[in-house]
Amino acid sequence: MTDSAAPAPWAWDDATDEAYEDLWARFVRWVDWVEREYAPWVVLPPCWPVHEALRFELTLLWYAHDAALYRSTDPISGIQWHVDLRNAANAWRALATCDHREPSPEQRRIEQARRDRRDEFAAEAMTRRSADPANHEQQFETEE
Repeated sequence: MTDSAAPAPWAWDDATDEAYEDLWARFVRWVDWVEREYAPWVVLPPCWPVHEALRFELTLLWYAHDAALYRSTDPISGIQWHVDLRNAANAWRALATCDHREPSPEQRRIEQARRDRRDEFAAEAMTRRSADPANHEQQFETEE
């Protein structure tokens, strides 16, 4: 994307304060509508606005819904939107009982151990690449 390209409409950080407030109000109304009309499969925690990943996924579904409803001439886009919503709603169930409790010391220890292990694997991957850069390049070449 070049610097002259307009930001995507779902890029909240690029909105002016005035546009943000208007978009946020419309977005919250849409999320309320989805929860009401698509219950019982759509169940969101009341704290959904503070879950960045959930908020972003809902934003994309909002724009996809608008596109399917108002800009598409193909009914398949509406069907696909419903499939995507149902798949997302299944994943959201894990958040439905979110209560924002602080993790226990044991949970923190486990999370830190996972991050440490991930960092070890990342370092190993970088070492492998540096040791044989030609092999790395061959992995990404296509056959002609």
